[in-house]
Amino acid sequence: MQRLLQKGIWMYKPAGILFNFTSVKVQHLLLRIKLFGWLALIIYGCLSPATALPKVPLFIVPHFDKIVHFILFLGLGLLLIRYFFEIYRMKTHHAVILGFSITLIVAIATEVLQNILPIHRDSDFLDFLADFGGIATSIVIFRFLNSYKWFKTLV
Repeated sequence: MQRLLQKGIWMYKPAGILFNFTSVKVQHLLLRIKLFGWLALIIYGCLSPATALPKVPLFIVPHFDKIVHFILFLGLGLLLIRYFFEIYRMKTHHAVILGFSITLIVAIATEVLQNILPIHRDSDFLDFLADFGGIATSIVIFRFLNSYKWFKTLV
């Protein structure tokens, strides 16, 4: 066990099956889980009824919801670009374009659905601008981090 930990291999043995957390398949599975979990968080957060939102703001920060939108779509953009880059082995610019496009569609869809669905929430152009800012920042961050070797080993 000590040798496995020194090599950076974490193993788990459920029901007698040896499970290597550093294998490529497991890393791809973890990336998919992160991506779809983050997407579920965005859908839940943006499309939950207004009655489910707290009446008293959690933080006394002006336009805190715009900061949340920025962070949510920054994360989704990074995860999608990484997903296409790692799993489908796309070139960087193809992964960026596809990740940008899908994230932009999700941003537009959430704002339109907020207006259409009977959840007592209105779409806001400033929310969309915050979403777009997060998406654009995710591209810049990915291009910057992708130039470093250690980033390519992360999931």
